[in-house]
Amino acid sequence: MTVRLPSGLRRTLCDVLGSDSVLEGGDDRRFFSHDIFEAGETAAAVIRPATVEELGAAVRAVTGAGFAIVPRGGGVSYTGGYLPERTDSVIVDTRALDRVVEVNPADMYVTVETGCTWERLSEALEGTGTTTPFGGPFSGRYATVGGTLSQNAILWGSAAHGGAADSVLGLGVVLADGTLVRTGSAGTSAGSPFHRNFGPDLTGVFLGDSGALGIKVEATLPLMAKPAAAGFASFSFRDRKRFVEAMADVARSGTASTCFGLDPLLQYQRVRKTRLREGAQKLKGVVRTAETTVAGLREAAAVALRGRRVADVHGYAMHVIVEERSARAAEAAIAEITAICRRGSRQLPDSVPRVMLGNPYVSLAATLGPEGERWIPTHGVFPLSAVNGAWDRLDKLFAEFAEPIERFGIVTGLLTAVVGTGGCILEVVLYWPGPRNLWHERMLDPSKLGRYRKFEDDPAVSKVVADLRARLIETFHESGAAHLQIGKRYPYLDGLDPGARALLEAIKNHVDPHGLTNPGSLGL
Repeated sequence: MTVRLPSGLRRTLCDVLGSDSVLEGGDDRRFFSHDIFEAGETAAAVIRPATVEELGAAVRAVTGAGFAIVPRGGGVSYTGGYLPERTDSVIVDTRALDRVVEVNPADMYVTVETGCTWERLSEALEGTGTTTPFGGPFSGRYATVGGTLSQNAILWGSAAHGGAADSVLGLGVVLADGTLVRTGSAGTSAGSPFHRNFGPDLTGVFLGDSGALGIKVEATLPLMAKPAAAGFASFSFRDRKRFVEAMADVARSGTASTCFGLDPLLQYQRVRKTRLREGAQKLKGVVRTAETTVAGLREAAAVALRGRRVADVHGYAMHVIVEERSARAAEAAIAEITAICRRGSRQLPDSVPRVMLGNPYVSLAATLGPEGERWIPTHGVFPLSAVNGAWDRLDKLFAEFAEPIERFGIVTGLLTAVVGTGGCILEVVLYWPGPRNLWHERMLDPSKLGRYRKFEDDPAVSKVVADLRARLIETFHESGAAHLQIGKRYPYLDGLDPGARALLEAIKNHVDPHGLTNPGSLGL
């Protein structure tokens, strides 16, 4: 059933925002109600506030009319975080709130509006001699600061500094009634946003909340001196357990700023994507046929599931970046990492981490497979000592799904990344021959889309992917994983300690007494 804005609410929103910033067309409403993986209920409207004041007034009007308000950042997520659960919802496209408010090298902080992308923030810091400890996710060309903080994403700088939520000094948050709340030292009567912990950490309450507690409109992030030198190293391991052990030891050493790895099947997908040929003796025919037909997917799945030594061809690859104050310090860190990884590995050319640091934010073409296959990641974050055990449980799950995986040509790759000195993410990436959706058609460059195949919808394949994804989430949960990007897909509320759950529900009831701020996120 289609729900339209009441005339009074429409008039108020147009008065506050301007009629061009209130979108009610069907195509817009359907697109903004869609993420990379799936669609939610189609929202009644999309609004585009250009100032914090406009957003506060619009939120007050929307919730005052009994409509839900759903914040959306760059739109590059896949866990339902901004998908409406009800048709009487209004989506807030925050991307017009993109000002860099203050760069303060004297007090070492930067304040941005939360629609600012990580790429835009990086450009704003050029020439200041400073950078943020966390540098954004792979998707930082599109991902906004606010969306990233709501999801608590990881990547650039995460080995040294943790996730996005670990590098925040304070926030400005609009609550369900339109009230603006400031946290950290900026929340005092005469304070500036230089310090996070002045009394209880109210900033932390709104981080990783998937927009369930309020709409972040400003964020203050710490600055640090920009590293003067970088070092790079890449290694290939034939044995998975040794690969995980080495990555854990690199994490514990505290030497890397960024450290991530790819299993052989994800390596294989990269080979297909870039049309590389080197070292593919056993898979040479697979790579060749995969260029023109989905048979390559089926064969890739079969290679892994039949137990062939795919690792002999591509190996478990680890890529490491260190960032230091001097070239000598960077060389020393790389030497230490090389000593850690020497046993059981061979050193590779360091072109992958070197190129990636130079071009840190990938294009949205990465959201499709080499031929245009669909793509969806599912992850868990584990303590270092638990990674191999969790991976063993994933292997058992893949063996259980072996027949449909091979029959439908579903490829299951796995990415790892260090999170701080004590954690590691396991992210399973599924590729399958499925049709693109509205998100892909609108977000990707049409000229690039034309290079990809168009796959037909096969409900049987879609069901296997949905079932496998659900079982992956279940397996991660049973293995004790934490999750980033909780959204509306990962279990959270039901697994909380009863006291913690009661506290969270009390906070939600206080900041959003009618349950109108992104209903369903975090399970609330």
